Amino acid sequence: MSTDPQRLPALIKFSLATSQPVITLFAIPKSFEDPHTAMIQRNAIVSWTKLGQSVTIVLVGDEYGVAEIAREFGLQHFITLKKNSHGTPLLNDAFAKAETVNESPLIAYVNADIILLAEFVSVASFLASSMEKFLMIGRRIDLDVHSSINFGEPDWGNRLAEMANSSGALAAVVCKDYFVYPRGQYPTIPSFAVGRGNWDNWLVASTKKAKYPIIDATIAITAIHQNHGYKHVKGGRVAAYVTGIEARENQKLAGGRNLISGCHADMQIETDGDKLKLIPRKSMPFWSDLPSFLSLVKRLVLKK
Repeated sequence: MSTDPQRLPALIKFSLATSQPVITLFAIPKSFEDPHTAMIQRNAIVSWTKLGQSVTIVLVGDEYGVAEIAREFGLQHFITLKKNSHGTPLLNDAFAKAETVNESPLIAYVNADIILLAEFVSVASFLASSMEKFLMIGRRIDLDVHSSINFGEPDWGNRLAEMANSSGALAAVVCKDYFVYPRGQYPTIPSFAVGRGNWDNWLVASTKKAKYPIIDATIAITAIHQNHGYKHVKGGRVAAYVTGIEARENQKLAGGRNLISGCHADMQIETDGDKLKLIPRKSMPFWSDLPSFLSLVKRLVLKK
């Protein structure tokens, strides 16, 4: 199964002809008060605006600075978002709001520190033209970014991709930062806390339980995660994802950690010259990526 990305997929052609979006991309940014957080989130959001009219961007939440950047770039913004007793936004409310914006065939949840490049839309559209139900995920590249990106440079995307490939590090398979799926696929989601552990594995595992294919787009999509600290969470990264009360509440809602089933893709997208191919996965990603996972655990324990 393959397609030529040089010939625009049918969904993108439809978008260009009708001015209707292909993807509704939503995110829940943190507060913009911290200068580094503000810089990396702005980098990410501006990169999304460069994806073109095929994408509608939706920011959700009332954190400091979110309304301002939404106004600056003319983005959709939902101010009100349900929160748990700890004051953390709830994921199910954000997912539900994203479904109300328009009638785009695809929805994408993306973490607000992830830079996306031009291929994101064509790869997602390729999948949508190949199957009715799916969940597209992929591994990110961790990269230290210390300054604002000059999006005025015509080759900013190529330069950033080269920097990521030369200086970045492919994250462990358990780290998932974008999720693309057909509209209406998740009518009911538990009230997970955003930015805490276990919900992402649940989403993958529940999709597999519904017998919808999980697609690994790591090879086809460059998703750049701008490294940052975790001082916004008491106890740091290990508390956010493993030991903290909200991480444990998410784990309970998810029915466990779903560590292995929440990382296993059924198929992967590969590039063959100027074409995309969808092929079966031949191995369990978690076990083949075990050294990276153990390295991540070590960093969590040492709080690095």
